[in-house]
Amino acid sequence: MLMQEHKIEKDDNRIFFSQLYGMSDNISFNLADAGYNVAKYTPYGQVKDVIPYLLRRAEENSSVAGQTPRELFLLKKERSRRKETHSTINNTKTMQTIYCPRSSCKS
Repeated sequence: MLMQEHKIEKDDNRIFFSQLYGMSDNISFNLADAGYNVAKYTPYGQVKDVIPYLLRRAEENSSVAGQTPRELFLLKKERSRRKETHSTINNTKTMQTIYCPRSSCKS
């Protein structure tokens, strides 16, 4: 992996994997579980500004079309895990939800 080649630790504060909230969350969860820094973001603002952005993201992510049953299964699985471990940290100042690995999350 590129980070290993450059001797960058998984939890280096300069590196975050960021994704639009609700898009292929299973990737974010697996990265966080492996110890990487992960951030989910939610665009906000006037509808006339936000909708074109979301439509572009949807077009770019057309490869996930047809994966709805799989995503639903993974979402339900993650919801159950969170109920058990309370492993999410909300950072309200930046409007991000940061996911941390199960082993290092604080309740």
